[in-house]
Amino acid sequence: MSEKIPFVHLHVHSEYSVLEATPRVKQIAKKAAEMGMSAVALTDNGSMFGAIEFYFACKDAGVNPILGLDAYVCENRLEKKADRDAFMGPRRLVLLAKNIEGYRNLCQLSSIGYQEGFYWKPRIDYEVLKKYSENLIALSGGNRGELIDTYLKEGADAAEAKALRLKEIFGANFYIELSRTIHAQGSDVDSFLIGLSRKLDIPVVAANDVHYLNQEDQVAQEVLICIGTNRTLSDESRYRLGSNEFYFKAPHVMHELFEDIPEAVTNTHVIADSVNIKFNLKDANGKPIYHLPTFPTEAGRSVKEEMAVRSLEGLKQRFVEAKLRGEEIPPEQEPAYIDRLNFELGVIDKMGFNGYFLIVQDFINWAKNNDIPVGPGRGSGAGSIVAYSLRITDLDPIPNFLLFERFLNPERISMPDFDIDFCQDRRGEVINYVTQKYGVQSVSQIITYGKLQARAAIKDVGRVLGLTFAEVDLVTKLIPDKLGINLKEALEMEPRIQEMADMNPTVATLLDLAQRVEGLVRHAGIHAAGVIIADGQLVTHAPLYKGADGENVVQYDMKHAEKIGLIKFDFLGLKTLTHIHYALQMIKKNHHKDIKSNLININDPKIYELLSRGDTAGIFQFEGEGITDATRKIKPSSFADITAITSLYRPGPMANIPEYTKRKHKEAPIEYLLDDTKKVLEETYGIMVYQEQVMGIASLIAGYSLGEADMLRRAMGKKIKEEMDQHRIRFLKGAKEKGHDTKKSEELFELMYKFADYGFNKSHAAAYSVVTAQTAWIKAFYPAEFFAALLSTEIGDTDKVVKYVKDCQKHDIKVLPPHVNVSDYLFNVTLEGVFFGLGAIKGVGSTAVESILEAREKKENKKFASLEDFFESVDLRKVNKKVIESLIKAGAMDGFGYHRAQLLAGYSTFLDQALVTQKNRELGQSSFFDLDDSTEKTTVIPNVEKWGRTTTLAFEKEVLGFYLSDHPLNGYEKLASVWTNGNLGTIAEDIRKKKQAAEDAGTPPLSDRDKRREPKRRVILSGIIAEFKEMITKKGTRMAFGKLEDLHGSCELVIFPDVFAKHEADLKSDKPLLVGGNLEESEGAIKIIVDNMVPLEDIIKKSKRVVFNLESFTEDELKMLSDLLMESKGSTPLSLKMKLKDYDREIEIDHPNITGVSVNNDLFEKIHSRFGRTDFLEIKNN
Repeated sequence: MSEKIPFVHLHVHSEYSVLEATPRVKQIAKKAAEMGMSAVALTDNGSMFGAIEFYFACKDAGVNPILGLDAYVCENRLEKKADRDAFMGPRRLVLLAKNIEGYRNLCQLSSIGYQEGFYWKPRIDYEVLKKYSENLIALSGGNRGELIDTYLKEGADAAEAKALRLKEIFGANFYIELSRTIHAQGSDVDSFLIGLSRKLDIPVVAANDVHYLNQEDQVAQEVLICIGTNRTLSDESRYRLGSNEFYFKAPHVMHELFEDIPEAVTNTHVIADSVNIKFNLKDANGKPIYHLPTFPTEAGRSVKEEMAVRSLEGLKQRFVEAKLRGEEIPPEQEPAYIDRLNFELGVIDKMGFNGYFLIVQDFINWAKNNDIPVGPGRGSGAGSIVAYSLRITDLDPIPNFLLFERFLNPERISMPDFDIDFCQDRRGEVINYVTQKYGVQSVSQIITYGKLQARAAIKDVGRVLGLTFAEVDLVTKLIPDKLGINLKEALEMEPRIQEMADMNPTVATLLDLAQRVEGLVRHAGIHAAGVIIADGQLVTHAPLYKGADGENVVQYDMKHAEKIGLIKFDFLGLKTLTHIHYALQMIKKNHHKDIKSNLININDPKIYELLSRGDTAGIFQFEGEGITDATRKIKPSSFADITAITSLYRPGPMANIPEYTKRKHKEAPIEYLLDDTKKVLEETYGIMVYQEQVMGIASLIAGYSLGEADMLRRAMGKKIKEEMDQHRIRFLKGAKEKGHDTKKSEELFELMYKFADYGFNKSHAAAYSVVTAQTAWIKAFYPAEFFAALLSTEIGDTDKVVKYVKDCQKHDIKVLPPHVNVSDYLFNVTLEGVFFGLGAIKGVGSTAVESILEAREKKENKKFASLEDFFESVDLRKVNKKVIESLIKAGAMDGFGYHRAQLLAGYSTFLDQALVTQKNRELGQSSFFDLDDSTEKTTVIPNVEKWGRTTTLAFEKEVLGFYLSDHPLNGYEKLASVWTNGNLGTIAEDIRKKKQAAEDAGTPPLSDRDKRREPKRRVILSGIIAEFKEMITKKGTRMAFGKLEDLHGSCELVIFPDVFAKHEADLKSDKPLLVGGNLEESEGAIKIIVDNMVPLEDIIKKSKRVVFNLESFTEDELKMLSDLLMESKGSTPLSLKMKLKDYDREIEIDHPNITGVSVNNDLFEKIHSRFGRTDFLEIKNN
């Protein structure tokens, strides 16, 4: 540490001056401490984003934090007129808070800047400066400050007037800032400011407008500016600060710089000594202070009494619900519930959390009472009987052995945290309710900060350096695919990156600059779920930002908002709740059964039968080949089993699945290290699965209280040696006192310690398993409604829609094309099957669908009688030509007696006529024909040729995203089997059998590296390219990744440059192909490294013979076939196969009149169009 010299930096920017400064907040505090400064200020541009992080960083470093703001000041914050320099913002004024009141005024000013004055930058004006000037110190600002900028642009008199105006507002708390970063000692500007100070008796203060910590960081700061302004470093017109002097200078450097006017340096200390900001974080008893609103109670009750009354009433209602579900609580067990309730109420009251619970239960019950789906709970809160009684959670913790102490530990006071899931479509309504109840000034969302992560830093810096996408892509592709990786790790893990840097100075510069800016704030956003509810006006606690839709947003992120006592409530959106809600609505409509999700019996045997057979598509948490396979083997028979499966199916615990399965099926003994652990471990067959089991074992074996056991659980998870050594002594002492064998107790403690790496929160697992059980119950009893609701929730995800349509078909449930007379906006169910939703058709949109449904609802039979009726009934301003064409292509207008080709060719006739009718109707006019009832209006539609299957399906895919009424491969697969050696279904089954055989033999699974060393299996498959993405390789050549789809599944294709060059046209076609290549498999996912491909039509043309099997043909069909063959004469030999019933033998003969046919796509189209099938056709290749 250098010798202490009385200087304090009062004008310092951090990374929270987004894309304008590089210092990290903790680095500023550390640097100030190292330089012996007693204090340091943070003055970011317009915002206070980093204020609380900075406050605590300074406290930790032993430095007095000065919270400030480099404010943008204009004449009228409400006026937003275009200006050539508007993007740079108006002039600046540095504001520093003297105390907590000053801090509150800073919060007001920063909030007003964003919420009222934002125009390129968050601006304030003199009106609000005057209103909120108390306990603030103002510095005139740096080179863009009020005085310097005014002097340079408007002259000395204007600048003097500004100084007088500021002195009038701030009095003795106004200082003229001297910054010699550009305007050196003796310069015109410097001399003017010093002269003005003496003339107006305004003190001066030295500052350095810090934008980077060290002088060598200047280039990194300029890179940030270029990222923010979308410029390159080589651009001469780009904005820059103007010198390399804007760094965090040492006190002795500042003394030398202002040697001619030492009071400027001394005044930094005068200001610092006048600042003392203290947040009131704890009460007189040392408890944390939380800024929660007072919950309005009933009948004059206190919040403690309100909690007790509501909890007891709620618990009694829960007993009633349990009886309705067939899970009645025996009367002799009710006292245990009351005791647990009273214990929890005592802890909650002692900790001071009554208000928190009441606020949470209020908005959850409002949502439930307004038919907004709410989740059964998540996280450790599900362990509370009070939460269950208040309807915050929906799982009884007592029979499920869930511990309250895992949620609220009486021995360690910390804020409870309920994460609440709502139906994602209606989550906003709950936030609106809270906002209205507590006031818009008391409710806010929470800011988040997007950072320049490794790849983003490389891409942004590459652009700033003027590199091409291809040049930058070569580097970013080498960064290992590891979550949260930084560039230092990437260089260690991938030596090729360093090799590139060694060979290419430009890459070396790229990496150096990217590492300097990596991790810095790039932009602000809004937390996906967090909402703060505060007592009184939030702005008295924290500054506010304004979201894109006008939302209140606290400027501090979640962690730092909580540090000053602001409480976050998580309003999460869970799509599965929407799925369940839709399904129950359809069940009510179709079956007249009003089923409530909380009354579904989660112990119904049908749930576990469905899961045991692996019927998991659409089942919450249980989708995916891996967990489905594990579930099929485990064969869950109880709610405890599915809770365990979700906890075991994660990296680490997954290794216990085979042993869990064997023990469940009595194929392996259930063993306990100490017999007394059986009570805790019995439900998981002696295997530790949950964190709560660690707590239970510590309590049973070593006499820990459950609160103390929670401390043990936390210590084990954190691996803090000192704490663990103390707990080891405590555990072994307690075990010995309870008569347990010392050696086995030591083994048990080590086992618990090892387990802590992957133990799961049982309360969370159990609560989420309720949703699993509910979805499985609906699928088991009401599959059509289950799928219609599921498809509705996935309406925007084509891949998932395709997947679930196939699963529907496996369950013998038809998925029918959309229909304007039957379909709703979402998918719906009739006796015929599941109808595709009109809202899922691309190019239609909600406005048009609502218009169609509204018009249909007005019809006598709730249906359009004809095409004319449709066009005359809907609002044609909303249902326009584009909408109509999309409806036709999707098949939604098939029910009016015309085929799609006719409709597309002739709909405009109906449209034009209807437009005239509607216009006349609006004008109150009638045409001659409207007055004459005897005149029948007829519209003639052209009699054009019907589309072939290929055209029909191409249009379906265009507007639906996939093939619905048919598939291009239908009819081809059998024909293609002459050249293929399997399909994606048989390949997946082969892999599954091989994996099962290895497991049965006890062979450990091969690593991906070992799999790559195995001999390659070459496959030839038929299919279509469902997806295609072209890429540029490191060498600048083109390759591609694709997805091959057949009638049984899909797989990834990898097409390297040489193959891509040969087959680019085939890859971009939508015709069936034969694809050959080496098969690779990783964790059940199939990949083909393509070496060849050819259009299936081209191969079929080379057929040696075509055989028509006439066994099942009627006389009419024989005539049709004869006509078709006459139309399709060609060179491929033709024969007819027949069965001689009298002789019980098949014969194959030549056609008497036709020697051959032309084998091509046209032939198959005609066959499919006229017969609807191709199963009577055979191809011979020898």
